[in-house]
Amino acid sequence: LNNIEVVYDGVILVLKGVSVSAEEGRITALLGANGAGKTTTLKAISGLLHAERGEVTKGTVELDGDRLDRLLPHEVVRRGICQVFEGRRVFENLTVEENLRFWGGAYSLFGSRMAEREEWAIATAGLARHRRSLVRSLAGGFRQRLALVAALLHEPPIVFLDEPTGGVDPEARRRFCCGRVSPRLRRRRLVRRSGYGEPGGLRGELCRPSGIHTVNRVSHDGGGRGECQQRLCIYRLG
Repeated sequence: LNNIEVVYDGVILVLKGVSVSAEEGRITALLGANGAGKTTTLKAISGLLHAERGEVTKGTVELDGDRLDRLLPHEVVRRGICQVFEGRRVFENLTVEENLRFWGGAYSLFGSRMAEREEWAIATAGLARHRRSLVRSLAGGFRQRLALVAALLHEPPIVFLDEPTGGVDPEARRRFCCGRVSPRLRRRRLVRRSGYGEPGGLRGELCRPSGIHTVNRVSHDGGGRGECQQRLCIYRLG
């Protein structure tokens, strides 16, 4: 992101002057209070603003020199970007295995390669006992584990995580951050969105901080009083 501004409905300025970079093998965390613009920042990269009548009006969004802010969401996905949304976005009427095979097929994983990645995902998420269970019958933490490993099935080069461990128990969180998943993430570019309550966990779970950059941004207060300043922090890890 290069000094972007995001506007909703043509008049509501939501982000102003936000710049974020994500380097290979390192983690960039977006920290801020509710309404600070963390999710909006991720949507600006993923091309999802248009569905909510938002747009990037200034600045650019680029990946390896290619402009992303002019692309549709499915075109952004084809560039290798993967986003895990907040709220356990999985298919509840499918089994764990069916969910994984659906997402594997969407990214052209078939045959022995798909079988290998499916076993990796189930083992990593600790879902062996639930592999043939309908997702709607699982506890929320299990659903979130499934959403996480499903996103990593095709080993994307860049991953966006929107509060990825919300509702996940501490043991599973450590497995995700320090076990089989972490080495794969370290070889990729990772952007993680977190609330202010998580920085300590971030430091302990994945790696040590190498710097913090704070940017000013603007949000509409929703009460007819105009604009108010908030802070969105860019937390460098790795």
